[in-house]
Formats: sequence, structure tokens, C-alpha cells
Amino acid sequence: MFLKSLTLKGFKSFADRTHMVFDPGLTVVVGPNGSGKSNVSDAILWVLGEQSAKMLRGQAMEDVVFSGSSARKPVGVAEVTLVLDNADHTLPVDFAEVGITRRMYRSGESEYLINGAPARLMDIQDILHDSGLGKDTHSIISQGKLDSILSSRPEERRALIEEAAGISKHRRRKERSQRKLADMDKNLVRARDVARELNRQLRPLERQVDRAKRYNELDSRLSELTCQLAVDDVRRLQQQWGELQGRSNEAAAAIELAQFRVDEKTRELEKLQSMLEQKGLFVG
Repeated sequence: MFLKSLTLKGFKSFADRTHMVFDPGLTVVVGPNGSGKSNVSDAILWVLGEQSAKMLRGQAMEDVVFSGSSARKPVGVAEVTLVLDNADHTLPVDFAEVGITRRMYRSGESEYLINGAPARLMDIQDILHDSGLGKDTHSIISQGKLDSILSSRPEERRALIEEAAGISKHRRRKERSQRKLADMDKNLVRARDVARELNRQLRPLERQVDRAKRYNELDSRLSELTCQLAVDDVRRLQQQWGELQGRSNEAAAAIELAQFRVDEKTRELEKLQSMLEQKGLFVG
């Protein structure tokens, strides 16, 4: 794995797009004071995720955006793309080239990309672990940092040794896991509080459920009894209807018989009147 190219646009003194290609071997950037040599190393630090403005020789992170000059207007965004040759698959990704891009807008918003796809700083740091370019790496030493390393006390050099031995990566993973566990404990406590509150609210609801079930049972029994009573009433009314229908038929037969007898008596009376009229004995 080696640094293949570096592209700067709007970063510090690089207002225009500047593309640098690094061939395998030793590459040296030479120039007079103020030509921007340090800005190249700052760009590499920045694109790899440096979060300290002091490490980039600035007061605020927005200072990396080209602020203009007598001949150029300021720009609104700074962008740096670093391309690593990954033909030997030192980095744990299935790409022969890995392009890491960081953009920052003058408004303070920023974004990271890996091979053009949006990514998080954590994703970039995970990829660069054990590559010599990870967080707190000493592969890149800026101005003033070499003297601080050489003049530091032995116990202060522990970070350098841990970084070289790959221990710092596991320490960061441990810290990240501990933070996740702490967050999980907080969530667990909150979940228990919610569970207790729900259980407290469930007790009266359980009583209401029991009452509702009892009500449904009684309502079902009432409907059943009402249906049975209605059936009994129908049967009783059908029986009464049958009896009344029989009595009605008997009454109708009796009326028919009485009418027949009345008709006979009427005919006999008419015959008798006719006989009396013939004999002149009938007086109207």
C-alpha cells in the first residue's frame, strides 16, 4: 500500500484544483517559505479525519477553506481527496484503489466519502487501523510535533509505542465497547422503569379485562336465556293459535248450521204464508 495521489481544491492556499501524483519510492515537495508545503501535510492530516484546528495551524476548522486574497475571491467549500493504492489489500476493502474524500463548507457542514460513496469518520478510521495512517498515528509528523516527541518523558511516549504495536486500536475498540455498554445499561434502566410503569398500569387493566370477560359471559347467557324464552313464547302462542283456530272453525261450522236452519225455517214460513194467502186467511 502506498499514497498514489492527492487532490486539493479550495483547501487553504490551494484555491484552484491541484492534483499531485506520487509514484512508488521517495517523493519530496520542495519550495520556498510560504509556498504551501505545510498545507500539503495539513491536507493529508485533515482528509484522514483530524478534528483539531490547532493541529492544522488554525483557530477554527473553517479556516481550512480558502478565504480569498487580493487577486482571488474566497470559495465556499474545501475538498481534499487522497487515493491509496490497495493492490496488496492491506486495507480491509475489496478495492485496488481507495479514495478518501473530505469536504467542508464555509457554513461548518462537512462530509466524508469513500470511493465516492458517503461514509462516516468511524468507517474511515476502521479501514485505516493497522495501516500506519490510523487515528493518533505518528506516520505524519507536522511542524513542532517532532520536537515534542523527542523531548517528551518516557511515560509520555507510551502512546507512540502503543500505536506502533497496534495496541491503541484495541484500546479504542475497548473504549467504544465500554461506551456502548454504558449506553446499554442506561437503556436497560430506562426499559426497567418503563416495564414497572407498564406493569403498574396493567393491574387495573387486568381487573377491567376480568370484568369485561365476566360481562361478556353474562351477556352471552342473557342472550341465550332470552332466546329460549322467546322460543317458549312462540311455542305457547302457536299452541294458543291452534286452539283458537280450532274454536274458530267450530264456531264457523255452528254458524253455518244455524244459518241453514234459519233458511229452512224461512222457507217453511214463506210456504205457510203462501198457503194462507191462497185461502184468504192471511191478513197482511
